[in-house]
Amino acid sequence: MHKVIFTANTFSDKKIESLKEQGIEIIKQPHNLSESELVNVLQDVEGYILGGDEIATRTVIESANKLKIIAFLGAGYERYIDVAAAKEKGVIVTNTPGANSQAVAEFTVSLLLDSVKKTSYLNQVAKNGGWEKKQVWNLQGKTVGIIGMGNIGSKVAYILNKGFGMNVLYVSRSSKPEIEQSLGVQKTTLNELLANSDVVSIHASQSNETVGMIGEKELALMKKSAVLINPSRAEIVDGKALYEALQNGKLAAAAFDAYYVEPLPEPENDEYKLMGLANDRFILTTHNAYNSSDAVEAMEKMIEESLTSVFSGEKPKYSI
Repeated sequence: MHKVIFTANTFSDKKIESLKEQGIEIIKQPHNLSESELVNVLQDVEGYILGGDEIATRTVIESANKLKIIAFLGAGYERYIDVAAAKEKGVIVTNTPGANSQAVAEFTVSLLLDSVKKTSYLNQVAKNGGWEKKQVWNLQGKTVGIIGMGNIGSKVAYILNKGFGMNVLYVSRSSKPEIEQSLGVQKTTLNELLANSDVVSIHASQSNETVGMIGEKELALMKKSAVLINPSRAEIVDGKALYEALQNGKLAAAAFDAYYVEPLPEPENDEYKLMGLANDRFILTTHNAYNSSDAVEAMEKMIEESLTSVFSGEKPKYSI
């Protein structure tokens, strides 16, 4: 029996039973293990499904002498796995590209609507006994700037263009001529995108190039009426610069699906102070954009394929 640890709560009992029938035992673990805890639980296992907030550091990987595969539950693995260390150790790394793109795209649109229409803010006002009116604006005819036109960014562009009548600008590592033709979108520079967008939506992976990509200078280019949507990693945006922009009315609102410290620190220990802003300025959800039943089912299937391939001596389809 091949032993595999799993650090999340999204794997179904049905899939765990299916893997067991194929000679793979799934051992559930907490989703926020420290480095030392992770070193300990990986000692006698051949597989590791990384679905939590822990980091597979070089120390972790080098200490796991039986480990054959790290299967990342999602697409953006860069923050969580020292891939160079895994390669040196001969540990295969896989992910689940595209499996959750529709889920994240739809969630992105929900964050955008909340930021513009102020639904969660007005809900909180009403539940606190108030009856405040707050003027909002329509998306039709406005411009959305998409940073990263990959699987998710392109789906967001389609929904906002075809469903809401928004104009689309984008920046990406490569041009997307098919999307440009089908949606009439324009590739531009980051500065021009920021200056001309009513909504900026970030769909870039975290890397050395993207950390801090949106800082004080970039935020200053944006319209005061604009909103910033970030379902990707928080670190792509300079948190302190964002707080200053929101606090001083240089930016209308922002919505994130991840934070700089997870789980959240106590308010007095939060150096970014964003959690102190009201819901009409800053919205935060719990890194949950990917977590639809449909997406999880697709990711489970891809993880199963990766595990069975490695344990049968084959190269997995979704290897990094």
